[in-house]
Amino acid sequence: MVIENTLNNIDEDGAAGESEHHKFWAWHKAILFFIITSQFLAFLSICTGVCATCFPPTAFVFVISLFVALLCSLIADGVFFLAANRVDNRFVQGMVGTYEQRIGYAFYLHVMGTFCWMIAFICAITTTYKFINVRDSRGSKENLFTWQSQRAATHNV
Repeated sequence: MVIENTLNNIDEDGAAGESEHHKFWAWHKAILFFIITSQFLAFLSICTGVCATCFPPTAFVFVISLFVALLCSLIADGVFFLAANRVDNRFVQGMVGTYEQRIGYAFYLHVMGTFCWMIAFICAITTTYKFINVRDSRGSKENLFTWQSQRAATHNV
């Protein structure tokens, strides 16, 4: 009985017990998926945002991709916060005693980045509204759905 308990403790305190702390759990995969997806969509929104001045309908794609990037980033923050504060993840059994893990600076930096995306999304909505509702110099309303054909320039010589 004593020998079996000693052998079990050796496995828990040795390499097998240490490898238990470094597994790649499903919540790790979910966080990585949402972060990578949000980064890809943010890059896509930058690419479409550059084209919005020349072709105003891309402003819709810009806003939509930025919103989905913001949503994915918020989900990643929420999943990490909830999973990191679970008791089985927060307290780790070490060789000497029990250690409490705390949320580090990287989480707060990511939350600040998500907040910046939220501000960018609000700005994107306002600029998209500007691109849709444009008034020309004559006061007539020109928008995405009522394109006016360009007139040829006439010069009196």
